[in-house]
Formats: sequence, C-alpha cells, structure tokens
Amino acid sequence: MIWVFGIHVTWLFMLAFASEDKQGSLITSVLRKARCVPVNKLFPTTFHLRSRDHFNLSSATADQESKIFGNHLKPDKDVVVIVHEYLRGCDKPFTKDTIKAYLKARPKVQLINVCWSAGFTSLEQKVGMTVGAAVGYAPSTTLVPCVGDLLAQFLKRIHQESHIDWDRITLVAHSLGSQLSGDAGNKVGGKLGKIIALDPATPFYGYSKLTKSLLNPKSAKHVIVLHTARLQYSMGTADFYANAEKQPGCEKNLETVKEVVVDLWYCSHSRSFQYFIE
Repeated sequence: MIWVFGIHVTWLFMLAFASEDKQGSLITSVLRKARCVPVNKLFPTTFHLRSRDHFNLSSATADQESKIFGNHLKPDKDVVVIVHEYLRGCDKPFTKDTIKAYLKARPKVQLINVCWSAGFTSLEQKVGMTVGAAVGYAPSTTLVPCVGDLLAQFLKRIHQESHIDWDRITLVAHSLGSQLSGDAGNKVGGKLGKIIALDPATPFYGYSKLTKSLLNPKSAKHVIVLHTARLQYSMGTADFYANAEKQPGCEKNLETVKEVVVDLWYCSHSRSFQYFIE
C-alpha cells in the first residue's frame, strides 16, 4: 500500500507542476516563481563555506541582502559546490566525506555545501529509508525546480559579487542532487565549468517529456557522470559505467522490500560517491 500511495502522490505532484515543462513563457516563469516562494520558505536552503582551518567559515542564503560570504570568497581560487542527495542531508557520509577528501587532496579549494531541506532530510530518521523512499521521493522531485532557482541565484551572485569565473565553479552532486545541479546549471545558461554527477536519480526523469532529465550535456561546459546502479542512461558529456552497474558486495539474497531498497539499490547507489572519494 505504501508503494501505491507513493505512486499516486507522484502523479498528483507532477500534474500540479506540469506547466514547468512549458518553458519560455513569461506567464509560466511568473507562476513558477509565485509557487516557489512558499515552497522555499517552508523548505529553506542554506549554503555553507568550508575551509581547512574553519569547518563552518560562513553561512548564507541565496536571497540575503548582504554580500554572500562577505569577503571570504577569493576570485583566484577554485570553488567546489557539494549538493547532497534525497533523504540524506549535510550531516550524512556523502557531504562530510567529500568535504574531508577535498580538504586533504586540494586544501586551497573553496568548498561550499548546499543543505536543501526539500530533500526531506529528516524523513529517514522518522520513518526509515524504505517508507521514506516510497512516500517522499515523488514530492521531493517536484520541488527540485524551486530549489534549483535558489541554487542558480546563489551561483549568479557569487559570480557577480566575488568575481568568481564560471570556469572555476564545479558542482559535485549525488543522486537527486545531480538533477538539482543540472536544473541550476541550465538556469545559469550552462556557463558552469563542470558538473560531476554521481549516480544521478532516474525515477521520474527521462522517460517522457513531462519527466525529462534536468541534468543534460548542456547543463555545464563539462558534465561528468558516474553510474553505479541500474536503469541508467547517458546524461553528460562523458558517462562512465562502473562494473557494468553491478557493484561488488551489493548482490545478496533479496527477500524483502527493505533488502531490495537498502541492500541492493542504495548499496550500489552509494558506491558512486565512495568511488569518487577514493
């Protein structure tokens, strides 16, 4: 019943946001912005600047009046923006381990992590991954364009205010965060230097015009995609498929829904960022 409920919720949300696919219309743009205002207030998105010496050097929001991160961002250094996946927020392994790996390998890089609560990052603690994946993923996918507006606004502001060249900006994202990054990249005109997408989310993306992938080869100058789970198709300027999409240690005797979701799917899914960190 949970899965059936999740499917119904999915299509209700898709129909509510269906006009998003009719791009280019001024009316559509105004309507999208109007509906995203309450969404982004209900599900806030924050940006956090990290450094080797100061784990939380500065925090910001895309629409704050003051200059983002003050004078902490330097135009002569690369910027890496880390975008977490659905259900798992900034306190989970992808974000934390990726930050540690970058600070060790490239200590001078300017790291920013995006904490977007529209990914229902507290849902897993309350109901578990299996139920969370069933009932929360669909609404989360429909909120991605609203968060994409904020991320695009943020990127434009650090480009303009801190004079960060587009080529110096890289987005590193996992799962649904990859679709979010693609959406933001599209909204800044594909000017970003690079998007590294780690096993991008595919459910409800890419199978029809209504659900087309937001991440695509034009989302940035270079779109590098690493696939580690099944049902994946090309999305970038370069796509890599690890181990023929069957990750060692993830094939087990699967007898329950939980085992399929957690042991098989998420095991292979999470290998993408583990391989990247290595």
